[in-house]
Amino acid sequence: MEARGVTLPPARVSHTARNSLAVKIPAGRMVLQDGIVKPLLGRGLLCLMRDSLMDELVLTWIPVEGGEEQRFALPRGKVKVSWVEKCKSGRVLLFDVDRGKQLLFFWMQSRSTDLADKMMRRLQYVLEKHRHYPVTAPNPQAIQMSTFRRILEEVREGAVALDVDLDALLASPKLIEALQEDPEFYRSRVVDYLPSSSATATDTPVDVVSLVQDSQVQWAAVILSTMLRHEATSSYLSSLFLDAAAPWSLSVVSFIMQIIQAFME
Repeated sequence: MEARGVTLPPARVSHTARNSLAVKIPAGRMVLQDGIVKPLLGRGLLCLMRDSLMDELVLTWIPVEGGEEQRFALPRGKVKVSWVEKCKSGRVLLFDVDRGKQLLFFWMQSRSTDLADKMMRRLQYVLEKHRHYPVTAPNPQAIQMSTFRRILEEVREGAVALDVDLDALLASPKLIEALQEDPEFYRSRVVDYLPSSSATATDTPVDVVSLVQDSQVQWAAVILSTMLRHEATSSYLSSLFLDAAAPWSLSVVSFIMQIIQAFME
């Protein structure tokens, strides 16, 4: 894959109260050498942050295993974000600064494309909003209730944009494929949680694919997704099933990660 441009110089970033996180994406860094974009080893998080003190958007790459963070200030109204269409081996995110004067490439760590469109819309929304409105508020004491509601809705929108729905996960072709590959394994894991009538009414083994596609299960997943995005019900579910009263995020992803962590301990 060939491209023209130069990379921004790296800089350290300090996380303070002045920085508010707008978008967080698991991604790796890439470098541009002799017109060719090459991936670098090491996983990390790509964060788009609002710096209220400097009134600017800051793109920060944070290595997962520790080390130096990379910080890039994005000039207002001069940044475009897109997928690199020529890349076929994986998904590459491009931040085009000032019409090609600076090109920032990042490779996506997740192979799933389920949230790609939502993530791109969220990035474009934050960049477009920064283009027309300053980051800093004119007077915090003068914020009206309608403005406060709008801010809360934007925060919730950002969380949901990078979240998943349980009913969508249950209908995912990848999940169905996994269930079909080893139905006996998954059947043994769910049979203890089924109503006794379902588990013993007939000698026919439980069809796990039909089970996750059942309308009642789908509706339960929709309701559970909604509950996990509200503070009171999310904390209750975490304390009830996972012995963790304070989820790190009001989202389905947070709950799933808590489940994974609980089984790894």
